[in-house]
Amino acid sequence: MKLISKFNDIKDIKKRITTIYKQPDRGIIIHYGCSSFDEQHIKIVSIAIKNLASGETQSFSIPQEAQKSKETYDKLEAKMLEKYFIYVENRPDFVFIHWNMRDSKYGFKALEDRYEALTGIKAYKIPDDKKFDLSRGLILLYGENYIGHGEYGRLVNIISLNNITFKDGLTGNEEANAFKKGEYQKIIFSTLRKVDCLQNILDLVRKNSLKVSILPIDNRFIINSLGVLEFLAMPILRKIFRFT
Repeated sequence: MKLISKFNDIKDIKKRITTIYKQPDRGIIIHYGCSSFDEQHIKIVSIAIKNLASGETQSFSIPQEAQKSKETYDKLEAKMLEKYFIYVENRPDFVFIHWNMRDSKYGFKALEDRYEALTGIKAYKIPDDKKFDLSRGLILLYGENYIGHGEYGRLVNIISLNNITFKDGLTGNEEANAFKKGEYQKIIFSTLRKVDCLQNILDLVRKNSLKVSILPIDNRFIINSLGVLEFLAMPILRKIFRFT
């Protein structure tokens, strides 16, 4: 039963990725940077957005808002979040690909709560079926131990293992320290770099080319089996062998 459950999980993740790439213009990669999680009120600095098809990237950030007015940080943050929520609300059919943005400490819920606390206005909520957590997807595909947490976390470690460029990227602690110093531009560059990295990871997963530290035998067997089934399902082979 455990193997069947694992087979279904892996099949569902691969199907979800295939579906996303069928309409890449409706795929949005998202990541954001903020102050330390130790703070009572976690402040948002920058939200990076990247279209999967065009590669067009944009950022909602405090420095952008500060160029337009000399208001307090909270008011600038409210304006930045308002623009972000207008952006996502205008894209109801898009899928938002993210890394571990699952709770009220760091995630879509955290953005919603922060906007509501600053403005008193109810935030738009992206439907759950329009979110794809790449972090959870990798765990289901390759197992809990596919990469270690280490000092910097799974994201930085999988980026390093696959030789993906991480120029200007910061770890979570480095972003928190940059916030304390008021170095917001560094956080912007980091979030922009991370959406690039997430796209690279997703591309490698799609091509079955992602390097992992450990891949359980049963996961490897299932992934390879699904690869064979996908190959046999190609239209030209179905025609040659008259598959139903």
